[in-house]
Amino acid sequence: MNSIRFCLGLSLLFIGNIGFSQASFNYEISGELNGLKNDTLYLNVMGNDANTPERILIPGNNDKFFYKGVADRPLVIWGQTTAKRGANGNFTFFIEKGKIKIEGTNEELTHTKVTGTPNNNDYSYTHSRMNSYYDRMTPLRAQLKEIGDTSLKSYKDVYRQIGLLYDSVFIFENDYVANHPNSFAGGMLLWLIADKIPVPKLDQYYNNLGEDVKQLSILAKLPAKIEGKKRSVIGSAAPDFVMNDINGKPVKLADYRGKYVLLDFWASWCVPCREENPYVKTAYQKFKDKNFVIISVSVDEDGQKWKQAVEKDQLPWLHVSDLQKTNKVAELYGVQPIPDNFLIDPSGKIIDRALYGYNIERTLGQLIK
Repeated sequence: MNSIRFCLGLSLLFIGNIGFSQASFNYEISGELNGLKNDTLYLNVMGNDANTPERILIPGNNDKFFYKGVADRPLVIWGQTTAKRGANGNFTFFIEKGKIKIEGTNEELTHTKVTGTPNNNDYSYTHSRMNSYYDRMTPLRAQLKEIGDTSLKSYKDVYRQIGLLYDSVFIFENDYVANHPNSFAGGMLLWLIADKIPVPKLDQYYNNLGEDVKQLSILAKLPAKIEGKKRSVIGSAAPDFVMNDINGKPVKLADYRGKYVLLDFWASWCVPCREENPYVKTAYQKFKDKNFVIISVSVDEDGQKWKQAVEKDQLPWLHVSDLQKTNKVAELYGVQPIPDNFLIDPSGKIIDRALYGYNIERTLGQLIK
């Protein structure tokens, strides 16, 4: 049961049925965001190149906005407003031929509705289906915070309810991918579930995608990821690596042969990763003197923020990173999105993956006496 949300680097994106074309087209964007006032709407272009802008800025006018443009191919947009830049508030849609209508509120940008063109209509449906599950998690998360004590049955019961909702999300995602191989939504959802399905199925789903779908910028690295996942399947020898720790000292995985190793992938900016840290800390404190170590691999690019997060969350184990846009160890293991982790036994073999919440402590308890 998967009961956490993953970090994708930007946001959860759901893409509809669009195909790239070199013919230019006209489009219009109009709409209203309650609370926008005269703020600016930031339309960040995903996977932009030399022929497309990095972003489009549309000034608001008493909550309303209007824009006309020309594009030579459909664009995937990640929308924010000045007030919400740097926060979690965002929404996605497509610039394509036609009149695009945007409706919502500046306080809940993730619930923004985008319609008016075929692919945005499709996106709106998909997005609403996903949000129907996530919205039901909100009060449950509030209950967890109110209960506080993770050892209580009431806390575990609510945690389980959240997990069941994530299971429902996964069922929807998996069914959509299986039944819509020629849609961009299917391609995007495949990227989202890539770490939740067996490698043979992932490989099959990717190979079944239409050629236009494979051109999605977010899928560009999926073939390499699939190869990485083939290297790191449960039962295989954990690929060795050397990477500098937080003090610049090289850390080699092979040096910890003879111990159980939790290889943990995270980042300072990843909220779900930070939410998992208390569970990892509990497991560490319980097993740190019983032939068990943790090596956390950060995919951060900002070294200062990485170190600040380690200090703030009080994570007293090994931390490594190359502080590059593409972390080499994450790429080696086929990791994306985060959080993710691998449990490696004393012989150097991968024996489990994606242990979240209580499952870390529970699994270690079965192995380490």
